[in-house]
Amino acid sequence: PLPGSVTIEVGKTWAKIPVTPIDDTQGETDEWVRVSLSSRSHYGVVYPNDTTVTIADNEPVVTVSVSDADASEYGPGEGEFTISRVGGDPLAALTVLLLAQGSATSGEDYVPLPLSVDIPANQPSIAVPLTPLADAELEQTEFVQLLPKTAGYRVGSPASAWIEIIDDYPYVSVSVTDGVASEEGLNAAEVTFTRTGSDLSSLLTVAYSVV
Repeated sequence: PLPGSVTIEVGKTWAKIPVTPIDDTQGETDEWVRVSLSSRSHYGVVYPNDTTVTIADNEPVVTVSVSDADASEYGPGEGEFTISRVGGDPLAALTVLLLAQGSATSGEDYVPLPLSVDIPANQPSIAVPLTPLADAELEQTEFVQLLPKTAGYRVGSPASAWIEIIDDYPYVSVSVTDGVASEEGLNAAEVTFTRTGSDLSSLLTVAYSVV
């Protein structure tokens, strides 16, 4: 704590006080200390009458990003998150707590993600794979959001990342590639059926109606 008063010695025009930070294990944003002059009867206060000291945090800053966004039940194709750190002690491993959420269900749509990962000493990051689980349900594209939870580090930006999981069921659409048919010359029109997703090595029979 600062003493609240300072004595300027005889023959001098200034006096200094140290502002000494206390090192803690909490990940925090930079903080500040403001010192403001208080009026007394034996001196006057002129501008500048206050000043600010910034205390920079020394805990590591953790971020999360997507290093492979292609996750699919077909294959299955893995996606991949990357947990990165800057600052702190690079010679020490860093344990990062994780929270996974989103429209995809852990254990049903993908292999459960770990609750924490250790970034090894002398390493700036670690990969966290996202492995989809194939099921027999016809589903829309779902997503997994990964967030580092605050612990002995500060969570920077980006503070979360998303990976979409593509369903392994085939989806079919229809479009006109030649919309004009003519009786003259028996010119045929053309309709195209397009499939996406699933295994292209197997046949797919598509039903349609004509009105």
